[in-house]
Amino acid sequence: MNRPAAIMTTALLLALLAGCTGQPTPTPEPTVSTAPSPSPSATEDPLPGSAPVSAFDIDCDQVAAAMDKFVGFGADGVKERIALASAPDWYAGPAEFMTQRAGGAVCAFDAAPSADGAQDSWHVMIVPGAQAIVDALVAAGYDEMPSECYDGACVLMAREGDALLVGEVSAPALTPDDTMGARVFAQSWVDKAAASQQEEGYEVAPSAIAGAECDQLLSAEQLGALWGVPAHLGGRFGGWGVPAEVYHVVNGGALCLYTDEGGYESEQYLLLTDLPGGVWAFDILEGRTAITVAGADAAYSGTDEAASPSPIVDILVGDDWIRLTGAVGGSAGDLTAIAEIVAANAAALQ
Repeated sequence: MNRPAAIMTTALLLALLAGCTGQPTPTPEPTVSTAPSPSPSATEDPLPGSAPVSAFDIDCDQVAAAMDKFVGFGADGVKERIALASAPDWYAGPAEFMTQRAGGAVCAFDAAPSADGAQDSWHVMIVPGAQAIVDALVAAGYDEMPSECYDGACVLMAREGDALLVGEVSAPALTPDDTMGARVFAQSWVDKAAASQQEEGYEVAPSAIAGAECDQLLSAEQLGALWGVPAHLGGRFGGWGVPAEVYHVVNGGALCLYTDEGGYESEQYLLLTDLPGGVWAFDILEGRTAITVAGADAAYSGTDEAASPSPIVDILVGDDWIRLTGAVGGSAGDLTAIAEIVAANAAALQ
């Protein structure tokens, strides 16, 4: 499960909002904006299980065409979820779709890795509630920063009105000289988003597991007893940034790391992530096999190839998507048995 230091933070999180590396306490109740928040649509509520209605009118094909002009790739193959190249372990699965649940828009491109392991990639996420998100991060010790390029990468950040844009671009040809181009790209697209934003506020769909503590979904004692290991819950990763704020605070998502000593340097047994209300995205990912998990409404097993190959089990409990990711090379025990416990615990919260 260990992508080097990725579970704690990424260059993107640190560069977007650099500052202390402490662990800020998330706002207890997920929120996007302090403005009144009626239904996501000005005309009708979305059907149960349907994808969230974005607060912005953003076309990913147009974003991809603009990114292609900037970096020379990505015009074809754009996807509406976060890129996984150089991403932390917790992005894969439920977190790929956190932007949509927050009322935002996300566009991404992952090229096939080259022979030397390098992988061109980019993603752009635009979310509403800019001031609330930035205020929370700054209060935690981070500085809002403009887009910046370095050798091999650019981090993107810009805002206009209630719209906040962040993103990352990875390509060997990038240099600090590309900074102005990155700033022009980011500002132009956040301006487009702000101009297209619906006048009504955006309300994140309710979920029974949003904001749930890790112990409520799976206690270390339950894992330890079933697998016969000295399991402990690890703390939150050391870095923080807009993606983390969107995932944890706006979405109420859980990031639960179970290790033998409770620290990131100790042996890792299991990672639990989720997408509250994520029924609409549960079947989108390919390459998984449908399985039966007692207590779950649907389930898949598979392998997370974004990092070193790790076994995964996805379960759907009501409208909520929960993923269990085992350690690299195989978990310490049966993921399906653990999934049954998680399903029962999640159902008890409904």
